[in-house]
Amino acid sequence: NDQLDPFHTPYRGPELKVQCGACGLIEDERMFIKRAQT
Repeated sequence: NDQLDPFHTPYRGPELKVQCGACGLIEDERMFIKRAQT
């Protein structure tokens, strides 16, 4: 069903999100990869 009512827009974010096991932060996996590389 591609039709949304006028007050809703389709989600355009990342397909997957990751939750940190230590602090509970939910973010795109690329953010966690970048932080691990520094």
